[in-house]
Amino acid sequence: MNFTLNGTRLLLNKPEAKETTVTLLPEAKEALEKEVMREWHHLEIFAVGDQCNQDKYATGKKVFIPTGPLQDTIQFVNIDGEVKILVSEHIVALVWED
Repeated sequence: MNFTLNGTRLLLNKPEAKETTVTLLPEAKEALEKEVMREWHHLEIFAVGDQCNQDKYATGKKVFIPTGPLQDTIQFVNIDGEVKILVSEHIVALVWED
């Protein structure tokens, strides 16, 4: 699917959650995902907005977002059957160098 990411937004790959054989209620599953978010330290950039610094934020680079902003401003987007995380570049605390 072709798309343009507008503004100062980043799309990040959502880390895969470990599968469980236990069936969780939707509320419990959401609570568990929020807990797992605390462990996300190296989120990979999938796409960069058209107003972002293209040198600083490039597809494939890894970023760290503090858990407070991540939990408060997180948006999920389904792109070609894969869930991505939509955030503003302004909440990125670290860009990991190769």
